[in-house]
Amino acid sequence: MKKLIFLLAIAAFAAQSVKAQTTASVDTTANLQNSWYFEFAGASLTGATFNYERFLSKTSGGLSIHAGVGGGLIPHIFDNGSDFFGVFTGGLSYNIPVTANKRGMIELGGIYTYYSGQVLAQFGDNSTISASVPAGLLSWRHISESGKTQIRITGLAFVGPRGSVLPWVGFSIGRRF
Repeated sequence: MKKLIFLLAIAAFAAQSVKAQTTASVDTTANLQNSWYFEFAGASLTGATFNYERFLSKTSGGLSIHAGVGGGLIPHIFDNGSDFFGVFTGGLSYNIPVTANKRGMIELGGIYTYYSGQVLAQFGDNSTISASVPAGLLSWRHISESGKTQIRITGLAFVGPRGSVLPWVGFSIGRRF
């Protein structure tokens, strides 16, 4: 059932993207307030996520909210097992155009990630774990000349127990519509 809901969500985003591309051929980067993107590493640590982002400003940059779903696999080093996990992310950020053509942006914000997974122990002892982790983010976002394709390199600072910090990076590529 969860897989069906996930596939329907992807189909809805794809249909909306195609509709936006065919009905608004004169869109500029300032008018494109929605985007979807795939992020590798980043908020999912060792996995990948599919994300939707909504810009709340009608001009380039400004405040945006985003949410994503994904997962990953962590292979065991000393045995043949592996751990699977699911990820749900949500965040808020502010995008600041830093180039004259407003295609290069610095993004500052925060993200909250929920992890849940099955841990397969060496002796057949399976257990489920879950964790919620906040993180600060700093990204460089580049928008293509057409204004529809975007790539982003993200630096994250995950906040762990007792104030420990885990620095991490991620890469994403997606489409604006």
